[in-house]
Amino acid sequence: MDFRHYLQTHLPQRTAVSSKGWSKWAGRYLNDPKLWHLGRRGVARATGFGMLVAFCPIPVHLLIIVPLALCLRLNLPVLLAVVWVNNPLTIVPMFYFAYRVGLALTGHSHASQAALVLSGNWHHIRQALAAIWWPLCVGSAICGVVAGLLAFVVINALWRVSIVRRWRARHGRVRPG
Repeated sequence: MDFRHYLQTHLPQRTAVSSKGWSKWAGRYLNDPKLWHLGRRGVARATGFGMLVAFCPIPVHLLIIVPLALCLRLNLPVLLAVVWVNNPLTIVPMFYFAYRVGLALTGHSHASQAALVLSGNWHHIRQALAAIWWPLCVGSAICGVVAGLLAFVVINALWRVSIVRRWRARHGRVRPG
């Protein structure tokens, strides 16, 4: 099964989403064919931007990606699926890695903030968050850009490999050109 067929069978169709009550307010925007077309460039761009947004240290990714998809005309189902890379199982390792990258880039020292957070005192919690916020933001930005670019390149490569395999299956083992 090639990559495009896999996506077509596992992602929702435009009519299924635009007919729902919660999405009728954006119906004319959601009917844009670019938001649903499964082409190599559109899927690769949506995957790259999805990885970038997934590393943002905010809890409302879905509120960011829908306007982003509408403005940049990115593939909406792919973007929604990719953002869920950041889920309750992966959020701690992703943000800890981003925090460590941020520490390395900003030169801050790593001080354990767990005791302050576990104390339950709101002042201590604010102190702990203030100490980790800047390295987390810097690391998240760097990791998001790198993951987005890497995802863009990998999707393009997988798509091209899929096309070459299908071409070779149709025409034998002779290379095109």
